[in-house]
Amino acid sequence: MSGREVDSLAVRLAHALDMPGQTRRPPESNIDWTEWLALVDEHQVGPLLGSRRTWERSGPLPTWIREVLIAESLRNAHEMVFQTSELLRVFRAQPGLGGVVLKGGALALTRYEHCGERVISDFDVLFRGIGPLEEMKAVLEAEGYGDKPGPSPGEAHHHRPPLHHPGRAVTFELHENLCTPPLAKPIIQEMIDASVSVSDRGWPAGLRVFDPAAQIIHQAIHALDDPVDSPLLRNLLEVGWQLHLLDRFEREHVEDLAIRWGLAARVAEAAHLAHELFGTPTILEQPEFGARRGWASVRLGWTGSRRAEKPWSRRFSRHLAGAHLGRINQGEDPRDLLVLASVLGESLRDSARSFVAGRRKDRALRRAPELDTKEVGSCLLVFDRASGAVHLLDPLSTEALLLADQAKTSQGLTRELVSLGAGEELAETCLRMLIERGLLTGLAVGGFMPVWY
Repeated sequence: MSGREVDSLAVRLAHALDMPGQTRRPPESNIDWTEWLALVDEHQVGPLLGSRRTWERSGPLPTWIREVLIAESLRNAHEMVFQTSELLRVFRAQPGLGGVVLKGGALALTRYEHCGERVISDFDVLFRGIGPLEEMKAVLEAEGYGDKPGPSPGEAHHHRPPLHHPGRAVTFELHENLCTPPLAKPIIQEMIDASVSVSDRGWPAGLRVFDPAAQIIHQAIHALDDPVDSPLLRNLLEVGWQLHLLDRFEREHVEDLAIRWGLAARVAEAAHLAHELFGTPTILEQPEFGARRGWASVRLGWTGSRRAEKPWSRRFSRHLAGAHLGRINQGEDPRDLLVLASVLGESLRDSARSFVAGRRKDRALRRAPELDTKEVGSCLLVFDRASGAVHLLDPLSTEALLLADQAKTSQGLTRELVSLGAGEELAETCLRMLIERGLLTGLAVGGFMPVWY
């Protein structure tokens, strides 16, 4: 699998959810704890670790990391209470539309101890037909939801463009299918027919989720459809965790459905990767090694966004992986090395064009324009009017934001933070987080950015 930090994190996650992998001892020597915490952020498992501290049985973590995990858990719990309340309000108001809540929203309502243990960027809802989907879209638009800023999915995509409410900071994705290219309609109808109400948990009667078998299959194909930009470790954790909670006969039912629906290879890949990480049960025969499994194994140790990640080779690898998997999703053979060679050639050609056009040497950063701030001791409370998000910045991040009141380069800001006593790696991580959350914005200097950056 991947490096020592990934192994250490995987064992603690197995402890958190009482899975078989907890019998392994996590590696403790030569752990880069800053990188370990970056993995936690990359794969969005901080709230879970901060909430379920049974991982402490596997050995202590540095005090500062423990405090960060607890704080992340509390912050996410507050945020998810509001977001989940909005989901429930929408379904109480429209009980007859028959939508099925998917992925993270469904798991937060049915598997996790409370919704705050799971980071949710949006609520995915699947509808039986175009009519109910359009009706829900009209309801949301009447309440102030509109197209979310950023790139929209193509016409053939399996869900409509995300609908976002800037004041409530909630996003809905309305689905016609589960993936692109789409699953056959009879499969979708069978999944919806087998969906279950969660009214016994006190949720609205119209709120439904997939039954455990369909939920596992969907989570498995979702985990490896886009392993590059999604929190892969968490997605595999959820596949393994759900399999662990089933008995042998229930797992055989998952196998039967995956085979009948033609999804056996994709489900098996996710289940076997989860087994290697967390010791959870495997199902189906392990498929031949292919591009999805290869890229997923490598990707587990990556941290940072496309725009902030170092070194250059990592950014290029992300670009190459995304382009290669995109070709596979369009039907190319995942074991055909000629496909990889073709993608590599295209990527090198594009990078050469970018280099000729002008090499990006540094980045001019400035504070985002729509921020309201208030000092809280040595920290800073920030309200982003553009996104509706609220942030509480630690002292170092506060200094970085204040220093960027006048446009500076990323290298210059890093040097100033280092001069204040921060290590260079911590300073770069601080700037990366501020950029990813939209509090600092930047433009290329000396040319435009390579396509994979």
